[in-house]
Amino acid sequence: MSTGLIIVIVVVVVAVVALAALAFMRPQQRNRRLRQQFGPEYDRELAQHDGDTRATDQVLEQRVKRAGDLDIRPLDPAQRERALAQWNTLQEQFVDSPAKAVIDADRLLGEVMRDRGFPDDDAQDDRYAALSVHHARALPGYRTSRQFAERAQRGEATTEELRKAFVNARETFDQLVGAETATTSTSSNERTA
Repeated sequence: MSTGLIIVIVVVVVAVVALAALAFMRPQQRNRRLRQQFGPEYDRELAQHDGDTRATDQVLEQRVKRAGDLDIRPLDPAQRERALAQWNTLQEQFVDSPAKAVIDADRLLGEVMRDRGFPDDDAQDDRYAALSVHHARALPGYRTSRQFAERAQRGEATTEELRKAFVNARETFDQLVGAETATTSTSSNERTA
């Protein structure tokens, strides 16, 4: 065998090995990216697919594609100020009427999401999916606050559940309205939950 032929064979083998390594690493990188992007939602979805990472990754990538078609936008300044004022009122209301405050907080979250371009409440699964793409860390808290708001409407929620729901709603609200909302309540004494 000539030296030139040996070099060609080595180059081809190295190229094939490199392509195989790349093909092997690409799904792992995709999986790592999705885990980072979706956080706890990735684990929830993985459990629903009995640990099948390939199926989980496909479902979440489809969510990303569908969410890309939405016009998710920040609140305009007037919407933000209105939402902040309403939230401050809800915090004050929580002390005397926690169930009503949780129900109203759930309604306010729905309004903020609608104003930002998330799907309507009628398509709750679509709203959860879009929220998981744009604010994945807020989704578990939003699910919890929705669950306890529904229990509050039926008069079934305990005071501790209402407190937990309100805290989760606040975290979701902060994610949706923006980080600067945490500074609008000037003292920790004003916070009720």
